Amino acid sequence: MVEADIDQAVAAASAQTKAGNVQWDALSSIDAPYMPRLVKEGAIEKIDASAIPGLSSLPKAAVHEYGIGVLNSVVTVSYRSGDNITPLKSVKDFFDPNIKGARAISSNAGEAQFVCALALMSDGVSVDDLSKGIDFKRCLTIVDRERDERPTFPLLTEAAR
Repeated sequence: MVEADIDQAVAAASAQTKAGNVQWDALSSIDAPYMPRLVKEGAIEKIDASAIPGLSSLPKAAVHEYGIGVLNSVVTVSYRSGDNITPLKSVKDFFDPNIKGARAISSNAGEAQFVCALALMSDGVSVDDLSKGIDFKRCLTIVDRERDERPTFPLLTEAAR
């Protein structure tokens, strides 16, 4: 077993494929936004999910021709109550510059892709389109609408650029 962070693992799998010297039999814990790159580079192969017992109990969206989703992430949007506070009703509201109030998101650079996925979905991008890759330029346009209003998302912007 080789332990590596996500960027190291993706780079190594890509390099092994390009060199024609694949040394790994499987990859685990690869975040969905990396999958289109790995597929395009031929670094991963399709799986026969029908040969894996128990998959029928998973949601259909969890089973993909190149892998199986095993971890879901949850985003919790909360707000403070008080005078002149408009409760957010959706993630779309979070990215709406017309709804006033400070915003806070994790500054962990490794989570930038998840913030971008939320921003893009709030702007009408479908899950199917997201599975083809993250449009970071469009994401930053959405995030910058908020940043122009108030100083937020400093590390997201740097991580995604």
